[in-house]
Amino acid sequence: MILEMIENENKALIRKGRREGRRETLKYIAKRMLNEKVDIDFIMRITGLTKEQILK
Repeated sequence: MILEMIENENKALIRKGRREGRRETLKYIAKRMLNEKVDIDFIMRITGLTKEQILK
């Protein structure tokens, strides 16, 4: 029972880490695109990030 709870918690933490990693990767790519003068609306459509997230 306790082992199962720990395993579930570990899986949840792994999923959270992956989500955060994907978000950081998208931000990195968006910043690179912005530096290359790609239209911000296009970047928003492709990455799913908001304008505020991209400009941060």
